[in-house]
Amino acid sequence: ASNNRGSIVAEQLRRDYENLSRTLESIDPKDLADIVEAIASARQVVVIGFRNSHILAFYFYRQLILLRTDVRLLPTSGQTMGEDLVDLGPEDLVVLIGLRRRVAAATKVMELAKRLGARCLLVADPSAAHIRRIATWTITCEVRGVSAFDSYTAAISILNLLCTATLRHGG
Repeated sequence: ASNNRGSIVAEQLRRDYENLSRTLESIDPKDLADIVEAIASARQVVVIGFRNSHILAFYFYRQLILLRTDVRLLPTSGQTMGEDLVDLGPEDLVVLIGLRRRVAAATKVMELAKRLGARCLLVADPSAAHIRRIATWTITCEVRGVSAFDSYTAAISILNLLCTATLRHGG
């Protein structure tokens, strides 16, 4: 039994390392600089996540409010997304965390944000090809786990990187 446990730990470590390496190595340094500038200078940053992505969106939101004012987390209870997004404009940034098993509303939210002129960052897994065309920037996170469950190690690392780079940008 202990041998089996050791192998699953090793398998998990190998997969997370691969996911993390592939994700971080795929980031374009110019895009990263532009994204950090947008996070730092936007009038407001709206962070959105549905289903499991909401947990990651909450994490990112909690870190960003330590770095800047005017950060919102959506969806909120009792409001429609349209009501929450009506005041978006070109000075704003929408960050959609859209990992696998996205709801249809994710695409609609990005389309609305773009129509209102907001810049959009999509943090998603490779299956989000149809939303990528809408986003200003996309960071693709590898999420393949060792079982039926996705691994969010790379996604958390990316969100942490964005916060760290934003902190350094702002001094």
